[in-house]
Amino acid sequence: MNSTKRTLPSNRTDIQKYLDQRSPRINVSKDRILSLKKWAADRFEDSKRSSDWQAALFEMNHWDGYIRAINQILEMEAQS
Repeated sequence: MNSTKRTLPSNRTDIQKYLDQRSPRINVSKDRILSLKKWAADRFEDSKRSSDWQAALFEMNHWDGYIRAINQILEMEAQS
């Protein structure tokens, strides 16, 4: 058993440094991200046409979350 305690960073700068160490950056163009967002918006609209309203709600919720995640990525990119 490993008894070493791991200290997590506590302030924003330290957290960002920690995240930068652990995950390499990926090179994706903003146009490709926007294209993915449009594709997800199209799937959202397709979901509205489902004859099963419960399935439609589930799918719309899924695509809404997907689009929100993409918006968060775009916001983070704008801040850097």
